[in-house]
Amino acid sequence: VTAKEIAEALGLEKARAPIDPKLEAKLRERGLIFLIYPIYHKAKMGGASWWHNEDVPVAAVDSHYGEGRGYFTLAHETVHIIHHLPNRESGHTCRLDPFIATAALKVEERQTNEIASQLLMPVSEYPEAKKTIKDMGVRPGIAELTREWKVSQQALGIRLVEWDILKNDQISYLFIRKQRDPEKESGSFIRPYADRFGNAAVTSDLIYRL
Repeated sequence: VTAKEIAEALGLEKARAPIDPKLEAKLRERGLIFLIYPIYHKAKMGGASWWHNEDVPVAAVDSHYGEGRGYFTLAHETVHIIHHLPNRESGHTCRLDPFIATAALKVEERQTNEIASQLLMPVSEYPEAKKTIKDMGVRPGIAELTREWKVSQQALGIRLVEWDILKNDQISYLFIRKQRDPEKESGSFIRPYADRFGNAAVTSDLIYRL
């Protein structure tokens, strides 16, 4: 499956960034159960996905993630649901520890990240990205595009390298702390939903469905 095929299936082929909120809405319209839960605290996982009773897609994202990383994880888990899980009896967990992942899983995770990145940052955004980086410089430009597109700086940096707007050494500062603890990240992915639904909250012992 490609990012283009997913976008076309969801009616997002002509959508402009930020894609993330539109993606979430389209997935929920099609029956995806989207869980926000402190799974990193419980099981050291950044995200998880599975088919409930073989016909209901479920994606879980850690509630401590900031908005950009949270949306990217949702896109990542969506790719697993569509591309990888139909051939599995069980679900998929995305652990943050690289030492427990097999070589095959590492390749699968890298490919999944690439598709998620292409889905959230389609090639139609290339002109804006190039102009922003040229006008503002690397670090201010990345910060601006991250805010505008609602993506993580790491995902954006990789996409800018893929587009040949930047070189690897120009984004290396984004990956100094390779294994980041989501519990220490600024912001919380739950905040946009708390704002939208009032005091509806997620605690360490509660999962709720949006």
